[in-house]
Amino acid sequence: MYDKFVKESGEKNAWTKATYAKMETMRRDLKAFKKNLKFSDLTDSTLAEFVAYFRDVKRLRTPRKKKGERDDYDHDDIIGLKNSSIEKKLRFLRWFLN
Repeated sequence: MYDKFVKESGEKNAWTKATYAKMETMRRDLKAFKKNLKFSDLTDSTLAEFVAYFRDVKRLRTPRKKKGERDDYDHDDIIGLKNSSIEKKLRFLRWFLN
């Protein structure tokens, strides 16, 4: 269902490559969160778990560090997205759900 939405909406709205990439990232995030997630599984509690997944479990592809601070990363630099990043991701999910 998600792939069909991406294909049809992308063609209809002339999405850029960047939008397709963001939607693909959301698909991968949903799959990593729950492998066989169904549309009917998307309840308030599941969405709260999804937010917790982003905050507490998701590993960053590019760890955060401040310029000049250190060359290595600690656990807090690698795990968890910032609230602003989670909010952006949820906007893309809402777009699909609406």
